[in-house]
Amino acid sequence: MMKKRSWKLWLMAFCAVGALTACGGKQTTAGKTDKVGEEKTEEDCFEWEDNFIVGLTESGKKQKSIVIPARCEGLKELPFHDTEVEEVRFESDRDIPLNGALGLSNLKKVELPGKLCIIGPQEFWQCGQLERITIPGTVTSIGDYAFQECGSLKEVNIEEGALESLGSYVFLHCDALESVTLPDHLASIGKGAFEQLENLKTITLPKGIKKIDDNAFLNSGVTDVYIPEEVSLDEIYETSFGAMDHKVTAHIKKGSWCDQNFEERLKIVFDEKSYE
Repeated sequence: MMKKRSWKLWLMAFCAVGALTACGGKQTTAGKTDKVGEEKTEEDCFEWEDNFIVGLTESGKKQKSIVIPARCEGLKELPFHDTEVEEVRFESDRDIPLNGALGLSNLKKVELPGKLCIIGPQEFWQCGQLERITIPGTVTSIGDYAFQECGSLKEVNIEEGALESLGSYVFLHCDALESVTLPDHLASIGKGAFEQLENLKTITLPKGIKKIDDNAFLNSGVTDVYIPEEVSLDEIYETSFGAMDHKVTAHIKKGSWCDQNFEERLKIVFDEKSYE
């Protein structure tokens, strides 16, 4: 009788283990169960100072793709410098200070938090492998030299939204840059923002642009500037556009502010105008 009862208990225990396996669960280091195939964040990949990431552990440095956990309230130091990490995304959409911590890295792809407010000065400095980036519409300003020496950067898409100003020399030495989408809310383009970017051939100005600073597009590859009918400029300089080896054409709407002020304000900036 005892043998029969022990056999039943063993069978029940075996079935329980089988049921857990069939459910596809596994225990994380935090003791939580994840679904099979579900991407999980590994907090042990990071070195923490309170809820700020200040570095990566040895195992974290070897990861190709990494997820910043939702507990993170900001980044410090240069945690991705001298690591193998190529892709970064954020588990949370909330705004957090980046503090230039993504710079000086081998990152090829970065998915920014959806509610990010500010891209500060030199934020992506010397991210030489970064090829393209989308900037959320919640960002209100992009600081000076933000993408300095991102030599592989080909495409920048700034979503429609809150961006008001583009700092000075934002894309300094981003020699591969071919395409930039500027949101209509953008009011100011800083000094030298696109200077000497020879692969950038065309640009469409935002409807709300008011200021294009000195040298903004000087000696870039831009030959065609498309200017919406709504544009009326407060500040533009003789050297905002222009190049030594090619003409720059302003494509404008007949009867628009740019058309009416071309001879007085814009003729020294552009070589010629063309009606759209």
